[in-house]
Amino acid sequence: MGCVMIRKPEIVALYRRLHSWVGILAGLFLFIGFYAGTLTQFEEPLRGWAMHHDGLPAPVEFNRLAELRDKALVEFPEAKSGFSLNFEPNSSDPSSMNWVLQRSRDHGPGLTVYAGLDQEGHVFVKERVQPQGPRFINMLHQRIGLPLNRAWGRPVMGIVAFLYAAALISGVVVMLPSVARAMFTMRLGQGARRAWFDLHTLLGVFSLPFHIMIAVTALGFAFVEPLGMAERALFIPASGGGAHGPQGQGPQAFQGFQGEQGQQGMREREGQGREHARGNREVRMAGNQTLLTPEELVLRLKHQAPQFRPTAIDYMPNKQGYRVMVVGPDATTVTRTARGGMVPVDPYTGHITSMKDLPYKQSDAFLAATAVGGFHFGRFGGWVGHITMALMSAVGCFLFYSGNALWLASRRRKDRAAGYLTDRLGTKILSILSSGVMFGCMAGVSAVLVAMLIMPNAEYYAVCEAVFYAVFFVCLAIAGVMGGERSIPWLMRIVAFITILVPVIDVWRYSHNEHYEYFGLSLDVTALLFSLWLVQVSYGRGATRLVRDPARGLKEA
Repeated sequence: MGCVMIRKPEIVALYRRLHSWVGILAGLFLFIGFYAGTLTQFEEPLRGWAMHHDGLPAPVEFNRLAELRDKALVEFPEAKSGFSLNFEPNSSDPSSMNWVLQRSRDHGPGLTVYAGLDQEGHVFVKERVQPQGPRFINMLHQRIGLPLNRAWGRPVMGIVAFLYAAALISGVVVMLPSVARAMFTMRLGQGARRAWFDLHTLLGVFSLPFHIMIAVTALGFAFVEPLGMAERALFIPASGGGAHGPQGQGPQAFQGFQGEQGQQGMREREGQGREHARGNREVRMAGNQTLLTPEELVLRLKHQAPQFRPTAIDYMPNKQGYRVMVVGPDATTVTRTARGGMVPVDPYTGHITSMKDLPYKQSDAFLAATAVGGFHFGRFGGWVGHITMALMSAVGCFLFYSGNALWLASRRRKDRAAGYLTDRLGTKILSILSSGVMFGCMAGVSAVLVAMLIMPNAEYYAVCEAVFYAVFFVCLAIAGVMGGERSIPWLMRIVAFITILVPVIDVWRYSHNEHYEYFGLSLDVTALLFSLWLVQVSYGRGATRLVRDPARGLKEA
């Protein structure tokens, strides 16, 4: 009838080409996003691990928080622009009260004042810049390694996420029939290339739900602001602040997930900026009402939400005085922010003003939205959720690396069959990019961790960014000079050397003036094992064969 029927083999061949080329184009960016995303799962603990705690005010008893709050607000008027009270101080929030003097939407909190009480009951404060290296790693993950600002970074990330989704769909179409026939077959005796192919396929199929979730949520995060503008224009009346409302706030389904972190995102979305409130501006109280003490506030909250365990209170100024957000972790469900669930409470009456972010009290729509962002950032099951998502991200890194390596091996085999004695230009460029970008990312992230421990001013975002890209481009240059395959063992050793400095410096640091924490110990052990494994691989049979005869590649490695 004038229509050309496409047979099944032609469809499969089309999807195979789509999977290969889309995977190649997006794989380099996705490797950086997933590798940095592995550490982003631990952004808050990383911030506490990198922070220098010496000289900071000691925590005060819970029943003295009201005394600390009231005295600090009198002696330090700048605290009235917003502050936090911590019931359970930890390494990332080491004091019972703090307020941020410098904050950036992308860079996170900067100069922060930590407050406590001395033995005589006087307010004791200490200023310190919160380490912004973990925030840089988070933004590296969000912007897939590109040094772009918010306006450009998110759309580019959305395009890569779309390519990512296309590669997933095409890969399923191509590989599902063969996987169904030989689900657990690993052809280890037929060469490294065949074994890598089987492992790539097997891990890809079993991690498919995870990758679909990441791709869909990444698309949502990338285009949340345009979606929010469309939602307000189409569905929200103008009188309710629809099309003429403030721009930059996404639809309710995604509010809270722009960037990562809950406290900062919540203050940026709902609160007024701190900068205009700084100085000696007095915050007006609502009539003659006074703030409830933290003890009274928690007690009244317990009557309304007995299952909620508060660990912190964030105070933010408004026209009536203050509004309050109570924060508490809950490992039994998915939570809205990295710090846990949130519940807005009237600071003068103790009444809950909204249930939309309170665990087990959310509506179905908000629970679905919470699940979208919560699963993407591992905010479920406590440490189990974060570790699970980190491991899945590591599996994703292997898929992108092995996918590029398999494509290069196949391309070289075809080139040799066609009579080419050396790699063609396109193969050379992709080989250089694969080795330089992927190992450069690994070395750069490790260098940021090392810099946070020993480098002056490394608590600032710009310094961490400079360190990462300096190491990244050095690795890329080494790959360009040596060639993609020849550079692999040397780049592995560079990554191993930089990474092993993390536990070495950390042990030296704690042996002098600090105490070990479980997270720091886990990070050091992981870095040590990863470094030793890289060294072993770089000197192993496969790596030495690559150095001696790179043209043979994975086929005989």
